[in-house]
Amino acid sequence: MWHSAVLRQQQGNGWLQFEQATDGRYAVRRGFSGAPVWDDELAAVVGMVVAADPGHPVAFLIPTDRLVAAAPSLRDVVGLPSPFPGLRRRSSAGMK
Repeated sequence: MWHSAVLRQQQGNGWLQFEQATDGRYAVRRGFSGAPVWDDELAAVVGMVVAADPGHPVAFLIPTDRLVAAAPSLRDVVGLPSPFPGLRRRSSAGMK
């Protein structure tokens, strides 16, 4: 199930607020935690749903950079698409 939303401001705890878009389809609610948040303009995942405000069209996500800081092994799977298709990024372990 897809949810359309508008990203808003970052909260004091580092979470990013987003609210349901006016199309009014599906609201984020209990059970969405852990779902990836996709940004059409970036063509990339920008975070992970962490909480919803029951009864309101507001939810929160943990931004991707915070997820990677907590689990560095995610870096290779959450990076933006390469502007050079066909080339792979070398891991930092292989760089000197």
